[in-house]
Amino acid sequence: MKITKTQLKQIIKEELELNEVDNTRPEKILGDIHVRLGPIIEKLKAAKRVVKGKSDELEDFLHELQSELKMYQRTTHKYKDSGEIR
Repeated sequence: MKITKTQLKQIIKEELELNEVDNTRPEKILGDIHVRLGPIIEKLKAAKRVVKGKSDELEDFLHELQSELKMYQRTTHKYKDSGEIR
């Protein structure tokens, strides 16, 4: 089966439109947030270990930031299966 350029353009256009709609679904956005927070939280843990005992102010800030991000991740947990890292 051969596809003409016009047909190919139409298929691509339809796929792009479907992708745009998919990215605006609230559960998809929340799933993406959940998935993307994991690596960020791990980086914060590592940064806290590096500054431990060197700068109490920075250590406190990193702890607060990590706690806040964990709260967002827990809030979005039920959507984790619909998320992906882009």
